[in-house]
Amino acid sequence: MKAKPITRESLIMAGVAPKRIEEILGAQEAEPKAKEPKPKHRSKLEAEFEQVLKARPDVIKFWYEPCSFKLCDGKRYRPDFIAFCGHATGAWSPVVIAYEVKGSWKAKNQRDAHTHLKWFAQLYGEMFHSVEVAQKISGKWTYQEVTA
Repeated sequence: MKAKPITRESLIMAGVAPKRIEEILGAQEAEPKAKEPKPKHRSKLEAEFEQVLKARPDVIKFWYEPCSFKLCDGKRYRPDFIAFCGHATGAWSPVVIAYEVKGSWKAKNQRDAHTHLKWFAQLYGEMFHSVEVAQKISGKWTYQEVTA
């Protein structure tokens, strides 16, 4: 059952103060605010890297932050992207690559980020062809493989 709109008359009969009547009626007339859609990516750089993956002919499918992995210290690590790629090496051989996107390594978080990446590579490296850091430096994407 749909609720009836509140009218000035019904508020006066209910004994609501005139100032409060205006507030209530003004709130009733105001349209509800539309929620801002959540951004898909945590950073503009990750959104840009998604476009790089889409443009690469060897990338068959990729996922953005699809899952997290448990690390040694009880913490969890979530790669920015996991990509399923097909490389032509005589015979078609698909590989899975985990990417961590970085604009720059801030000194404050550098040690922890490197440690977590190394732990991830050590614990789960056999699941992936490689674990790579994708970094944009001077407008160009560079890739560095992370080894345990």
